[in-house]
Amino acid sequence: MNSIIDQLAKKIKNSNKSIGSDRMINIMEVCGTHTMSIARYGLQQLLPPNINLISGPGCPVCVTPIQDIDWFLEIIKNEHITAFSFGDLFRVPGSYSSLNTEKSKGEKIFLCYSPLDAFEYAKNNKKEKVLSIAIGFETTAPLT
Repeated sequence: MNSIIDQLAKKIKNSNKSIGSDRMINIMEVCGTHTMSIARYGLQQLLPPNINLISGPGCPVCVTPIQDIDWFLEIIKNEHITAFSFGDLFRVPGSYSSLNTEKSKGEKIFLCYSPLDAFEYAKNNKKEKVLSIAIGFETTAPLT
């Protein structure tokens, strides 16, 4: 008896005949988890040659190195900085903490909806060092 994986692989192979091989079809894997799953389970080998998988930008949790979060937190703590971050980065874990966790411990870290929030705060609090943190995810890159 075939395993469920064998059955699904056969189904994909049979469906390849109905996918027009006369044109290239690009499919973007938006999240790093998609890319890793496709690689881990050998799914790309099941697809016909006219299906091109493109790795997308990835979400902040997938693409932000732990060291970047650690670096942000060290700067905030050591330089006594008030920081602003979009929500997409707020809960991304570093090796020991996150922006959200440090905020709950009293650090001056604010969730913002625009880099202008940090700018306005800095303009009204000239004695404070202010940092706007953004990693450039597709929803935040244009604003930044």
